[in-house]
Amino acid sequence: MLPNKSLLTDAINIITWLENDQNTAWQERLSRDQHIAKNLGDENIEPEARVFFWWKQLNTQKNKESRGEKVANLLILVSWIVSLTGILTGITLTITLLRYDGTDPINVLILLTWLIAIPLIFFFLTLLIPLFNSINPISVLNPGRWVISYLKSKHAYLNEFLSLANSDIATDRFIRWRLILHSQQFGIAFAMAALLTLLFRASVTDLAFGWSTTLAINPDNLSTLLHMVAAPWSFWFSEAVPSYSLIEQSQFYRLDNSETTMSPVILTEWWKFIAMCLLIYGVAFRAVTLFIANLNFRRTLRNMLLNHYEVTALLDRLDTAVEEIDEFKSSEQIEGNSEAQYLSNIDDYDLILKWNDAKCPSKQSITQQTESINSQTNLENLFQTVSLSTDGKILIIVKSWEPPLLEFHDTLKIIRSLTKKNITVAIWPISINNDDNDLSNKDIWRQSIRKIQDPGIYIL
Repeated sequence: MLPNKSLLTDAINIITWLENDQNTAWQERLSRDQHIAKNLGDENIEPEARVFFWWKQLNTQKNKESRGEKVANLLILVSWIVSLTGILTGITLTITLLRYDGTDPINVLILLTWLIAIPLIFFFLTLLIPLFNSINPISVLNPGRWVISYLKSKHAYLNEFLSLANSDIATDRFIRWRLILHSQQFGIAFAMAALLTLLFRASVTDLAFGWSTTLAINPDNLSTLLHMVAAPWSFWFSEAVPSYSLIEQSQFYRLDNSETTMSPVILTEWWKFIAMCLLIYGVAFRAVTLFIANLNFRRTLRNMLLNHYEVTALLDRLDTAVEEIDEFKSSEQIEGNSEAQYLSNIDDYDLILKWNDAKCPSKQSITQQTESINSQTNLENLFQTVSLSTDGKILIIVKSWEPPLLEFHDTLKIIRSLTKKNITVAIWPISINNDDNDLSNKDIWRQSIRKIQDPGIYIL
């Protein structure tokens, strides 16, 4: 498994590189990527492995100034800042709560409220983040979201990366799991700092603990509650479970001026229970959540990468079966041997559709089934007569000078509803003069198709 930084860096750099590669002629991209694919060997390699193999072959030098490196380093810096903030907060709060001058004991209930109960409330609220989008009230109140929003406003490369995700859902999941990661990092640092501070103070000085409350809580009720809290470790560390006699004898009232009957030795026994609460509820629970969040963050990165339309186009190029290629052909070599708008891999498409009487270049030979379609075509009847493989490919030829209107988008939605998820749809804008450098019109098509947010649909 790739380290988080490596995976994050490569995922961002691959998407960025492919976005910039859109202006390269399709035939040149096809020739280049097929030349790399020759060294893949096993055809059953997972898509993710194929993409990273391609990237390793293509990008042999690491660029410390790349967008991926910048974003990865920025998020690592945020993790350190969040953890350091948690440590300082935990130490400061614990020292304040453990202040003892030898008169009234330290109130255990106040200690448990600030060090255990309140952090647990935020912990459970954090667990709800995956159920909602990143702008729900829970996420908005999360300090991690404030940090990410600030970083997006200050660092353009982070905002640019999130805008390239090709899916609002992918971007939202990226932010949500990053919020959970930062929240758990803060919580673990806070609890560990509080625990170590407690252990240090208990080791070098005497700390007397008791409990006091205005509410009608008797030792019986408190004993039941604390035994439930101590259930996770009661079987293997019974010394850290407060006994009934400890609870009963450590109750105090600040206005009671009578001689105390509390034994100082007994009052010190509370620290074990408090330490175990911090270890289990402050560290262990969050450590498990951090591990799960990290796995889901990695999965989100992979989905963000593999569900990008340009990565889909790359995988199609890597999977294309054409003539044996001895060497990579540049754009000049390709244009010198074929018409500008010519697809050497056109036989790989299971079905070719021509939108609104669009035509192929005159020198392009097509042997498989082609159909002319428009907004009035009964696509359901058409697809009943077509046999598409599970990972098949559809090519739609369009006129580049005719901008994609809503009726074309509606047609794409119908095609997607009638086909399986793994089937990709390539759109080939043909210019009026067979000019493969018709970049302005292609950009219009690309921006329009991108709004659909379907990773299986891309522009050639």
